[in-house]
Amino acid sequence: MDATIQSDDCPDHWKFMDFYNFSEVARRKEGWDLLRKLSRASVQPWLCTGDFNKVLEQHEKQGSLPRAPWQMRDFRECLQDCALQDLGFQDNLFTWCNRREEPHTVRARLDRACCESCWTAMFPKASVLHQEVACSDHAMVWIDLDRELAKRTHRCKDRFRFEAAWVSSPECVEVIQHAWSFEGGPNRALIDKIRASQMQLRQWNRANFGNITWNIKNYNEKICNLQQQTMTEERKAEIEKLKDLVEEWTGKEELLWKQRSKSLWLKAGDRNTSYFQC
Repeated sequence: MDATIQSDDCPDHWKFMDFYNFSEVARRKEGWDLLRKLSRASVQPWLCTGDFNKVLEQHEKQGSLPRAPWQMRDFRECLQDCALQDLGFQDNLFTWCNRREEPHTVRARLDRACCESCWTAMFPKASVLHQEVACSDHAMVWIDLDRELAKRTHRCKDRFRFEAAWVSSPECVEVIQHAWSFEGGPNRALIDKIRASQMQLRQWNRANFGNITWNIKNYNEKICNLQQQTMTEERKAEIEKLKDLVEEWTGKEELLWKQRSKSLWLKAGDRNTSYFQC
């Protein structure tokens, strides 16, 4: 993928490329030459991410035979020719695992994010996270352009929003039924019932449903920790259970963002309003 990016908070254009090099060693040089060609054609600050299918240093691979020095040298020379520098990472070093039991487990840092110095000047606070993904043997490379900016983003906490993802839990109906049994005042029965529902749904959400994104991250971190240990049948079964949980919560997250999406608001979401508000 090759795209030119422009956003409201950064009026200057920059290039984003998602690169994949051949898994066959015989064709690896062909991939490096392609990256060089794409680099020469770029006149904008450049961020390049993807599966390079190669490590830069021996410590970036664990298990099996060491990488041939000439293969790592070809990778380093390609990045130098393209004026690309490794953005580094946080959390787990490895981004790929063959998911076989010990002593046949192999882990490596095959995925990374690289950029030109001009791009670094545009986003000096950019950082890279390796996020485990249950449905893939590769981790997700998450680029945060400005972590501090994300923390400062204003979010309205007072408005009540009924999340469509809540309906996936049978407890949601029970909470609403219990709240709706509230009698309320003689002239405000409907309003009081709605407010009681809001209050109890908020409490239930915090106590039981929780933060969807945090739950997914928590389960993925547990998977990552287990994958870094000696693989046994028990750990393998536990990983599969955690994957099922990740899949379940990812489905809830997709439903949440479908409801949030302005572009799908009338087409696929709530046809009256994107949120239930009072």
